[in-house]
Amino acid sequence: MKGELGRAIADFNQAIEVRPDDAIAYLNRGAVHGLKRDLDRAIDDFNQAIKLKPGLAEAYFNRGLAYAKKSTYDLAIADYNEGIKLKQNDAKAYLNRGLAYAGKGEYDRAIDDYNQAIKLNRSYADAYYCRGLAHAGRGDTQSAIADFEKFLSLSNDPVMRKWAEEDLKRLGAR
Repeated sequence: MKGELGRAIADFNQAIEVRPDDAIAYLNRGAVHGLKRDLDRAIDDFNQAIKLKPGLAEAYFNRGLAYAKKSTYDLAIADYNEGIKLKQNDAKAYLNRGLAYAGKGEYDRAIDDYNQAIKLNRSYADAYYCRGLAHAGRGDTQSAIADFEKFLSLSNDPVMRKWAEEDLKRLGAR
């Protein structure tokens, strides 16, 4: 939480040395490796967490994020599928799988996942923004504008609000 990623990894290393069967320690160390952009190490830790605790949905979700950051979208989608089987009501998992589909240019499938994320959490601003991008990618300007406007009504994130405003201008809505 303090941004001392090296110290966090050292602490997780020590925890794993003491309890090598602790899936959560591997999960957390993998997350820190991910923050450091050391994606291969992150994936190795998530693999170990899954080996130790196959029902740990977060390990699949986090490994999916690492694969997505490497632009290996099919592997990311496979992990999101496994994680969603274990934890079906996780709106963020649907959002992230939608991002992977969008990364492949599969906007209809991305929109389906954003719709599911919104169904699970009606105030999930990021899902509206991402769905707007997917609609824009499909050439559906009106739906994109509606989603960007909805995002602006829900979000307080200044960076993403700026992006949405720019997207609306690009689409001729402002």
